[in-house]
Amino acid sequence: MVEYLNLLDRTLTKGVPRHGEKPEGTLTIDLRASWERIITREPLWILSGSTSAKEAEEKFGLTLWTRWAEDSRRKLGTPEGELGPVYGYQLRHWNGRTDQLKELIEMLKRAPETRRAVVSLWNLEDVEIGGVKRVNVANCISQLHFSRMKYRVREGEYEERLDMAMTHRSADLPAGAPHDWAVWGLIQMLVAKELGIPPGTLTAHIEDGQIYEMQIEKVKELLKREPLPRATVTIEGPASATIYEGHQPADFKLNNYQAHEKMFMPVAT
Repeated sequence: MVEYLNLLDRTLTKGVPRHGEKPEGTLTIDLRASWERIITREPLWILSGSTSAKEAEEKFGLTLWTRWAEDSRRKLGTPEGELGPVYGYQLRHWNGRTDQLKELIEMLKRAPETRRAVVSLWNLEDVEIGGVKRVNVANCISQLHFSRMKYRVREGEYEERLDMAMTHRSADLPAGAPHDWAVWGLIQMLVAKELGIPPGTLTAHIEDGQIYEMQIEKVKELLKREPLPRATVTIEGPASATIYEGHQPADFKLNNYQAHEKMFMPVAT
């Protein structure tokens, strides 16, 4: 994907060194194996409203968050397997009372041209107050904005599609950002399906993007690769399945996917 490679190159060559919280260690992820093991599972876990890494593994077969749950227990004393008020909580129980997902969908059905369909995945009170952290890993995606837009398909004829703009509070560009685009892109598709229209454009606003020092050599290697044709994604499953229940990870189909040789990318922890 040319746009993504350009972003990495611009960050690598024109970025400014910055010294924030120092990573305690690294993990490596297989950029090719993430689809079935992580990408198709994480949206269903988030949409369920769960904040439990234990539930993620037991109900959805997702083990991605186990390491961070262990860190959260060690650093913040959260219950075993718990992550605190992360994505699922903010989406389905914002401020302890609002199901933003349900309200968002009803708003888009009730007022198709609304510009108010904005979901906040960030509540400072749930993150850190007075220097006291409530979560160990704060949500990287802080906001979603959905819009039902009309696309011109031919002269005088338009098709309505669902656009989504997502705001990255922070983005690990080589590893985290592509993961987030895939996960939240599937959620965009599920919302569009709920509205009975196709998905449109996904736009990512990155407020603070990073390439960590231990990723630099891998990024240079990645930049040498020629982009391949884009794959497509479709959603299958029973007719009765909704965004709230009934879908399984196998319902998300990755079509015509082509890949270069396997690459492992370090991830800061």
